[in-house]
Amino acid sequence: MGGDGRDAVELFVSKLASEGTPVSRRADHDEVVVVVDRQAHRLWITPESAVGLDADPERVRGPGVTGLESAARLLLVHWDESLATREPHPSGWWTYQECGFDPLPPGEAHHARHR
Repeated sequence: MGGDGRDAVELFVSKLASEGTPVSRRADHDEVVVVVDRQAHRLWITPESAVGLDADPERVRGPGVTGLESAARLLLVHWDESLATREPHPSGWWTYQECGFDPLPPGEAHHARHR
C-alpha cells in the first residue's frame, strides 16, 4: 500500500464521520478513535499492516473505483464485521491485521503474530 496507506486511513476516517460516527485521528499517529454506543474504540492501523488492501480495485469493487477508495471501503467492512463478531478488549484497543481488526493493543497483537 506504501504511501497510499495513510491516505486510505484518512478516507476511512472521513467515511466513518460522514456516517455520523464520532471519530478522530491525529495526522502523525496510526491511532484512530471511534465511539460506538458511547464506548471509545482505539483502532491501530499502520500502512504496513494494511498490505492486501491494495488488491485490484476493479476486481474488488468494480470499474472506476480507485485503489484508495477500495482500500477505505474494505477498512469500513472490516471494522463493521470485527465490531459485530468480536468482543472488544478491556482497554478498548483494536489492531488492524490484514483482514480485520483484532481486539488487542498493538504490542500484544505484535507478539501474537510472532509466536
